[in-house]
Amino acid sequence: MTPEEIERDKEAVQTERRKRAATRSRAYMVQTKYGITLEQRDALLAAQQGKCALCGAPIRFGGPGSAVVDHCHASGKIRAILCHLCNVGLGSFRDNPTLLDKAKQYLLDKSGNTR
Repeated sequence: MTPEEIERDKEAVQTERRKRAATRSRAYMVQTKYGITLEQRDALLAAQQGKCALCGAPIRFGGPGSAVVDHCHASGKIRAILCHLCNVGLGSFRDNPTLLDKAKQYLLDKSGNTR
């Protein structure tokens, strides 16, 4: 093997190790934070046809703005898989349905939007 081929092989091995370490890290985080496996998380997503349970946007895991396991902060019960924006939106209203109703009415009153 040439030195270049050896270097490419080393880089390929390192890349594979990083991928496996990242998967183990994600699995550990999902297990400790939500009490489910990656397989269970993926099954939830499959039941949602790969889309956010709230807005219907396609879901992806990993990287900035990735999807999250939505859960009740009081009980810890898992609700669904949400896109980042929907999760942030719910959190901004402190998971409070009354505030969300007021926000909806505000938008209807102020913008003329009837959706």
